[in-house]
Amino acid sequence: MSDEDYSVLAHEYIHFLQDISTTYGASNAYALSEFIKSAAEAIRQSPDGSIKVPYAPEPAADNVFANFYVRSFTYGSYEEIDEIVEILELRNLKEELESSDLNSIPEIQIDVVDGTGTEQTITFGACAVMESMAYMMERYIAPIQTLAPDFPYSIAEKVVQAHYPEFGSDPLNVIALCDASLLTSAPGHTFVCHVVEFKEDGWLPVTPEDVYRRVLDAGYNVRGSSPCMRTYEEEMEEMRQLAINSIETYFNSSMVKYRKWIEETFNRGFALRIEKPYFMLDIARGGNFRHNPFIKFLLEKFVGTPIMTNPRAEATIKSPNVHFDSDFFLFPAVGQILKLFESGDCCCELKPICTTMGGPVDDKCDTEPWTHLVKLPPLCPYSLLWHNWNFARCKPVITSNNP
Repeated sequence: MSDEDYSVLAHEYIHFLQDISTTYGASNAYALSEFIKSAAEAIRQSPDGSIKVPYAPEPAADNVFANFYVRSFTYGSYEEIDEIVEILELRNLKEELESSDLNSIPEIQIDVVDGTGTEQTITFGACAVMESMAYMMERYIAPIQTLAPDFPYSIAEKVVQAHYPEFGSDPLNVIALCDASLLTSAPGHTFVCHVVEFKEDGWLPVTPEDVYRRVLDAGYNVRGSSPCMRTYEEEMEEMRQLAINSIETYFNSSMVKYRKWIEETFNRGFALRIEKPYFMLDIARGGNFRHNPFIKFLLEKFVGTPIMTNPRAEATIKSPNVHFDSDFFLFPAVGQILKLFESGDCCCELKPICTTMGGPVDDKCDTEPWTHLVKLPPLCPYSLLWHNWNFARCKPVITSNNP
């Protein structure tokens, strides 16, 4: 691998850890999982199996629509902006929103001036927090830091620099605040509100670990019919179990190792967070990804890796306790089916990998991968899951309207 390859791997591995060790990561997984189940139910109820994609859950008594709406709302803007030369204004819209359940989600909007002198308004959400944190971690553990657009990859630092530069004098403080914010349900709002609060109080951490304590010790405010205060550990535990229970249902009793991988990966990610709440700082201080002792421990003994591919479309996955051959492609096939229902995109991105691995590859991969036969090898992972989920009667109807 080249230095640039290692840098990309470092960045994406941080995202993997964010997904399996934070409240936001688990709630995101749960919302997406329930979304696919809602689509499955819509297919079941359709007289002829037809379903419009992109699929939009109907507002109903269940929580699928609410969860998916909240996920979209808290994720924030994601369109890249190459250069941000000035931050004009931060707006906390929490007080301006109505008090109904869905409209009371806090939101941070930022007016910026881009490199062309144009004013733009962006929503500072989870995307900004996750990408800014991963890009900052590159500075500590990647052989080289790759060039990336200012938004979303440097926006957290720019917010701190504009409003409380003393706090950002140690970049680990900003990483810690990003990481702690991902342990809440609205990471972008948590991040910005605490920058403002720190400035107003004139508070600076003695060590970056103090940032976690300041953000999390106050507890987690739970709204709804029975409002209460929870510790972040209690909130994490509930979301961890919800995510595991929901995702495991994609793999029936004949797919034991997939269920085992899901459960163990989430359990180990959350155990890591409980036992070492500041482990991201340990990673940052451990140096180059190639020789980082904490990364080595995570890769080889504790959580392993997600599925990884290289430019030659070769792929692998590493797990401490679950052995996979090429059958691990059922995991990214879930994402490809999600892409169909979420955005109406029929083209399967696994085509290059299936070509390398000897899978069935033809024009159907680009238009209707679910129609591949599943009776004879080599098997198509997309179609295999499609039939396993009893989607054989499904007739996706592509529309131009997004949900």
